[in-house]
Amino acid sequence: MMSRMLDHTVLCLHLPLNHLSVVKAVIYVMFVVASEKMESMGYSRKEVEEALTENKYDNVMATYLLLSRKVAEVC
Repeated sequence: MMSRMLDHTVLCLHLPLNHLSVVKAVIYVMFVVASEKMESMGYSRKEVEEALTENKYDNVMATYLLLSRKVAEVC
């Protein structure tokens, strides 16, 4: 499931192939950090993955987007 999300995100970026593995790694780290923080807030990892893969624009997705933006600023 995570691989499918990464592939979709990377395809949307239109980067040269040699940069794809770096982009995938960064996206994965952002996902892990944000989802771990969300778990500490009471969300389940399954809820987060479901919201992202099914493009549910609900409170789970909104929380993830805000946290992942914060993670990106730190990186």
